[in-house]
Amino acid sequence: MIKNNNIVFFIGFSFVVFISCNNSEKFQGFEKLSGKWKSEINNNLYFSENWEIENNKMVGEGFEIKNYDTLFREKLQVEIVNGKLIYIADVYGSKFPEMFTCIKKTDGSWLFENMEHDFPQKLHYNLKENELVIFLYGKENQNEIYDTIILKK
Repeated sequence: MIKNNNIVFFIGFSFVVFISCNNSEKFQGFEKLSGKWKSEINNNLYFSENWEIENNKMVGEGFEIKNYDTLFREKLQVEIVNGKLIYIADVYGSKFPEMFTCIKKTDGSWLFENMEHDFPQKLHYNLKENELVIFLYGKENQNEIYDTIILKK
């Protein structure tokens, strides 16, 4: 999970008009994220997400590396659970995975929410051609926290 310099658990808010997620489409367009996405935040800090379709779900991995040291690593999944699109993040070293429910989407944009999670409470994936922008949003100790990660293929 990324907080300030360590925020690696994605997504937040968008000012786009969304429609509610439903299970009429397999991954509701999320399969467009298949492939390797990466961002060099600065010379010493690197962030990446890799996604593929596997056994009726999207599976992936996210990680952050600083000076050749892995700061953060998580297994990711997106699948239909009880008719809803669910984003699951299993951070290495955590006892349980965190589940975020898709609450709104448009073509190329997905907003996931888990208000019980420490940070972030909202993850917003926004895909534009070969650029993936991930907004992170939440509250921690009564303070609102926002972060943005920009990844390219």
